[in-house]
Amino acid sequence: MKKKLFALLSLIILASMVLAACKPATPVVEEAPEAEEVAEVEEAEEVEEVEEVEEVEEPEVAEPAGPEALDAVFASMLGAMDHYNTIKADALLEEMATDAPPFLLDVRTTAELEESGHIEGAVHIPLNELAQHLDLLPAFDTPIVVYCGTGWRATIGMTALHGMGWT
Repeated sequence: MKKKLFALLSLIILASMVLAACKPATPVVEEAPEAEEVAEVEEAEEVEEVEEVEEVEEPEVAEPAGPEALDAVFASMLGAMDHYNTIKADALLEEMATDAPPFLLDVRTTAELEESGHIEGAVHIPLNELAQHLDLLPAFDTPIVVYCGTGWRATIGMTALHGMGWT
């Protein structure tokens, strides 16, 4: 249960970092009330006694980290990787022939899997369902090779798994 909770929290943090980096900050602009609205408010104040409401001070919201901060975080993570932790097909075949082959994780969609097949022995978990199926993953010390159609989803999956403790 702790493993699932840790994984879910890690994915939420990772997703919020990615979303914060993708969306530009937009300032909130309040429009001035029109003259008719002001007149209506003044009339209402004259007719009824209005209770004064104590203004609640809004908490300060930290601005999301800029692209430079996000780049620095990913640069430190990627700096520890050898060739972004990629593996060529020939090297993967050699690894698969050893006594302790890596765990193969296919993060493509089900439609892609049905259209083009998969590597024999690989476990299929679509990237958007990864957090719900952590029970299908091996122990933390078992190397995992993540693959998809183009490499982007595999990179996202690998980064999420790395953040949760897998290699």
